[in-house]
Amino acid sequence: RQLQLPNDFINKLINILTVDLSDHYKQCQYNYILNCLTNQKKELVERWIVDNIIVLLSNNKIARCYLLIGQLYKLSNYEINEFEHKAQYITSNDIQSSLSEYLTNLSLSINVINYNRIVVAEGPVRIDLAGGWSDTPPICYDLGGSVLNVAIKIDNKNPIRCVCRFLPNNPIIILKSLKLINNQIEGSNNNHVITDTAVCTSDSDFANVSDLSDPCSLLKALVIALDIIKVNNADSSYPLQDRLAAKLSGGIEIACISYLPIGSGMRGSSILAAVAIKSLSTLLNISLTNEAISYLVCYMEQLMTSGGGWQDQIGGIYSGFKISHSINCLPLRLSIDSINVTSDVITAFEERTFLIYTGQQRLAKNTLINALRRYSTISSEDNIINQLKLGAVNGAKI
Repeated sequence: RQLQLPNDFINKLINILTVDLSDHYKQCQYNYILNCLTNQKKELVERWIVDNIIVLLSNNKIARCYLLIGQLYKLSNYEINEFEHKAQYITSNDIQSSLSEYLTNLSLSINVINYNRIVVAEGPVRIDLAGGWSDTPPICYDLGGSVLNVAIKIDNKNPIRCVCRFLPNNPIIILKSLKLINNQIEGSNNNHVITDTAVCTSDSDFANVSDLSDPCSLLKALVIALDIIKVNNADSSYPLQDRLAAKLSGGIEIACISYLPIGSGMRGSSILAAVAIKSLSTLLNISLTNEAISYLVCYMEQLMTSGGGWQDQIGGIYSGFKISHSINCLPLRLSIDSINVTSDVITAFEERTFLIYTGQQRLAKNTLINALRRYSTISSEDNIINQLKLGAVNGAKI
């Protein structure tokens, strides 16, 4: 059957590849893609992408290209999952590759161990004031990003915590994710807390790190990110428990809790990842800067396939008001500038700010893909993203 496809979508796809080329060349490309799509010859579209891969890669456009093709097929009720999955995979690979280059320069070698030590780390949440979504890959390395946000406490408390301790002579990894029933902020009655526990004794226990339905997936990503175990370890014949015994002379227990309602939109998971990194790295005497923690959170989120941008962890790691930027390139590079405000401004802000939980929950991953779909198809997306960034820059001047 013939598909009815918006011409501006196809033009947009062509323009991704044919910057500064003649109108005649663009028209030929347009006719070719139109013929492929209207006749459902998706393998030819794939071939076209491969033929133009150098241009796509040099301009960081390949993920955007797949997203757009996915939308074209969606409009025609055609199967789109494989295209969006490829876009997500490519974006994840872009971020992981760029972060791996940076993280290899970090010192993740474990130093002297104090087996009696217990480390508790806690953190605030963040409010996005302007610029949100411009920090999301592939947008942030396609067009650059600028975000203005502020770290806040809830009822004068840091609502996110992580506790780590050693398990001497017990080479296992115990992961605990605690949740409050009925989202109660106050009260310490254990009856209000439920605990999901994962006891990890082999590499296979970390194979489902990308399964977001697993309550302990974030903590599994943490263990991988800090190089305690390696994904697809070449020496898998050497059992995990033996490696833990050799490396730590025992195991580790990690427990985390967020006092925020699940799916509240405060991006507690990203800040929880940052807090968990701080807690575990301190336990292991691994020295990490705030910048390194920010990149490690990005890495963890790619391992989990939850995606997300960089502003959430920065909002919680760095106190107070700040504006952050990323330039449109890979590897991903961030800059953070704190904003000094007077006590009068802080008082006025607190008096006028209320957080009200509506009871509406959403999975950040689903919200993200919907935003990226729109980004890939709206013809004026550059202006929209630039307006978001400009709002952050102007807001920082007020």
